[in-house]
Amino acid sequence: MLPKRVILKEPLKGGFFKNKRVIKFMSKTKEYFKDIKGELKHVIWPTKNQTLFYTLIVIALSLIIAYFLGIFDFIFSRGLEKLISF
Repeated sequence: MLPKRVILKEPLKGGFFKNKRVIKFMSKTKEYFKDIKGELKHVIWPTKNQTLFYTLIVIALSLIIAYFLGIFDFIFSRGLEKLISF
C-alpha cells in the first residue's frame, strides 16, 4: 500500500534553511560551540615540564608492570610445562 500524500497548509518557502527545525538545530549547534570555547578558557593547561614529567611516569610504570607480568608469565608457563610433562 502506498503512503498517502502529505498536504502542507502552506508551501515551504526558501528551501531547506527556512525550515524551523533546521534553524533551531543550527542555532543550538552554534551555541554549543560557543560554550565549548568558553569552557576551554577555564582549563589550566600543564606546562611543558609537567607534561614531560607525567609522560616519563607513565612510561616507567608501564615498563614496571610489563616486567612483573613477564615474570608471572614465565613462572606460570614453566609450571604448566612441568604439569604437562608428567
